[in-house]
Amino acid sequence: MYNYSPKHNVLFVHIPKNAGTSMNKVLEIEPKKTKHYPLSVLQAYTAEPIFDNAIKIAIVRNPWERM
Repeated sequence: MYNYSPKHNVLFVHIPKNAGTSMNKVLEIEPKKTKHYPLSVLQAYTAEPIFDNAIKIAIVRNPWERM
């Protein structure tokens, strides 16, 4: 199961260049189990009871910071 932390019951939507590696460390998700998938794809890979009960999060960076 990708981007899921069973310890914290969190499903993390990993957006490239938005602190995803740091969040994976905090959530204790194994590096081999992280992918840049949209939520709809993660839903297909995750068992329905886990997906329905998990907290879903994503981090979005302020676009002005990159300028």
